[in-house]
Amino acid sequence: MLRLAVANGGLPPMADYKYESSTGNFTKSINPTEMHASNSTCVTVSNNGLWMIVGENSAPYVNFYKRVGGTWVKQVSDIILPNKLNGAAFTQDDTQLILGHNNEPFISIYDISGDTFTQVPFTGAHPTNVYAVAYHPTLDMFVTATAGSPNMVGYKKTDGVWGILPLPESVARTGYGCCFSPDGSLAAVAVAGAPTVVVWDFSEAGFGTRWPDSSFSTKGINSRSVAITKNNTHVVVGHLSSPYISYMQLQPNRIIGPELPVPTLAGYGIAMDVSPDGKMLAIARYGLGYLSILSIDGDTLTDDITYGASPANNGTGITFYKTYD
Repeated sequence: MLRLAVANGGLPPMADYKYESSTGNFTKSINPTEMHASNSTCVTVSNNGLWMIVGENSAPYVNFYKRVGGTWVKQVSDIILPNKLNGAAFTQDDTQLILGHNNEPFISIYDISGDTFTQVPFTGAHPTNVYAVAYHPTLDMFVTATAGSPNMVGYKKTDGVWGILPLPESVARTGYGCCFSPDGSLAAVAVAGAPTVVVWDFSEAGFGTRWPDSSFSTKGINSRSVAITKNNTHVVVGHLSSPYISYMQLQPNRIIGPELPVPTLAGYGIAMDVSPDGKMLAIARYGLGYLSILSIDGDTLTDDITYGASPANNGTGITFYKTYD
């Protein structure tokens, strides 16, 4: 079953939605009986639909929820991160959890065995605060959006050891969001200021050719999130200037554009995710409603998918996921 999890900066600090295939819309699920008590910062769900990780603004900075009997149940944990959790991702086989946070070591990695999360040494090193984490769809590799230069850092696991990937060219502006394309052949980072978004070819060898910067109208604004659509046809950037998202074609000759018309959102596009079938774009945002779910049809984004009750406050993280209970 397809679901959507939204982290938000209010109480209750998260919201969960179920997709209703009969209507093509979402309905809000009942909140877990017990939840963490401060504003959420990010959310991710394991590929098997068993674990949900939610960051928060205060210690312990990370919360673990397990899927039990068709609902999320908060788990007792003694894990405390050094500072605010900004991004998280599971490996494809759900045997490791990667957490990106403020303060050294900036990345914390945990082995997963049953209900036990055990921290393991991270040998890749990281230069500064992490603002987002994205795991490759097929390879043991991940990227981070980071504070300052370089604004994207990549890692590859070889014989169980994480090593940093060379970045051919650095952009000296903070990266706030990052993603892979659904097939893993592209990596992108949302940038605070020009060039707004940076797209790289990506393969098992790591970063390849950097695409030339786009020339769309909001170039230079402060971006916060990025997503690439199915078949690598378009890139979406969430930012702090009206209409709060930008939608552009990705052409085979490495041209980003042209820029396409978009619906105007009610507030900043803080985090986003594309549904597994590539037909929906979900955006956690600031501004009343705090959530937008758009349908994707080629060059057209339409704000026509409803979701019932809104999250409690400004959206801070979002993810589509599937459950099997």
